Amino acid sequence: MKRTTPEDFADVFDIPAQVIPGVPQITITGRRRVLIENHGGIVKYSPTLIELGGKYRVIIRGDGLRLLAMNKKDMVIAGSVLSAEYV
Repeated sequence: MKRTTPEDFADVFDIPAQVIPGVPQITITGRRRVLIENHGGIVKYSPTLIELGGKYRVIIRGDGLRLLAMNKKDMVIAGSVLSAEYV
């Protein structure tokens, strides 16, 4: 039996996934800055890859990546951003 995810729930009821608690939101500004809301903490950190844990894993790949700011809920990453992935 397939597990229902919050995204599936949002699709079925035609509501934005942003309103579902705990789902990460990624906002990329240009190729130099990423805001991640509802991050799950840092799992891996290097200048080429930042992996975030929690219920949903998020991977940011690039060059010269660095953490500009972070609190319990949000974080800002700067550098040359090549990709952002949900895993």
